[in-house]
Amino acid sequence: MRKIKNIMSVVKFYFDVFFALEGNVYRKIAGRQNTTEVCNGRKIKITLIRVTISANRTKENIIMQLRNFEKQDASILADKMYGNLSVEQIEDMIRQWNTKQYDGKYFDMFAVVTSDVIVGMLSLYKIKEKTLHIGPVIFPEFRKKGFAKAAMTLAFDVAKKMGFCTISQQIRTDNVASIALHRSLGFEIVGTPFVNVKGNEVCICEKHFSNDESK
Repeated sequence: MRKIKNIMSVVKFYFDVFFALEGNVYRKIAGRQNTTEVCNGRKIKITLIRVTISANRTKENIIMQLRNFEKQDASILADKMYGNLSVEQIEDMIRQWNTKQYDGKYFDMFAVVTSDVIVGMLSLYKIKEKTLHIGPVIFPEFRKKGFAKAAMTLAFDVAKKMGFCTISQQIRTDNVASIALHRSLGFEIVGTPFVNVKGNEVCICEKHFSNDESK
């Protein structure tokens, strides 16, 4: 299996991920393999997942990965996401992302990559102790292909390896597709809807990992 390097600068581990898609629908994870890497003097169990993409009756094995953005990705971000910023401004933003800190808390931004093509981006932000927020954005031309679900599944592995126990998401109540996606990933709505600071009615969806999963 091919090694994917430096998914995170602190925790360096490699994994291939293959997802089983049929049309736009997930079927199942086709295979799984475990290995162990050493980080900061302690062993971390890493899961290697093989996923098969099936579309238009043609099976194609692809590798999806999360990696940190690099300076050379700035022009892609200018085209796909930040058309109002210059390439130089985006390069500076990438440097800030790679400090892995925002407002004194852990923050990370990843490129969502498949077949060497950046199809979106995904952020991780520590809300409080052991609780993380995941923010996936898939670029418009790559939507409805299962990439958001695949990217979030990868992010769960990163979160668990870092010791987080809960993923907490704030979702607009009128975003039916996002709520359905989160439910399919094992999230549950907690509490009652409320109006956030932007004036939108939102609900909180949370997913919890067991103690064994987060070790």
